[in-house]
Amino acid sequence: MNPYSSRGQALIELAVFGSILILLLGALINYGLNTEYTQQVWMKSFREALGLASGGSASVIVVRDRYLPNPGNPFATGSPLPVSAGASITRDFELQHHQGGTPPMGGVPP
Repeated sequence: MNPYSSRGQALIELAVFGSILILLLGALINYGLNTEYTQQVWMKSFREALGLASGGSASVIVVRDRYLPNPGNPFATGSPLPVSAGASITRDFELQHHQGGTPPMGGVPP
């Protein structure tokens, strides 16, 4: 048995499985960036609605275009990712009082 053949086989296996591993790592990073951008827009819409509803109710819709980085060309803008989120807030100081005779969830009446 030739000792060079087993070394060559190991090199080919490393090249194949290493490229698959790098591809999976890139997909995981892309998914993480997408999730992080989406969560930022959700939180921004919630904060804006909370700020607008100072005694009543408010609804806010936020639409943003985020650009994901392009690993093939690091100086390019990348592909756009449209992200939208909405939030509705109702702030009322009487929400904790129950309209019926009994308090909700079996609590003690005020």
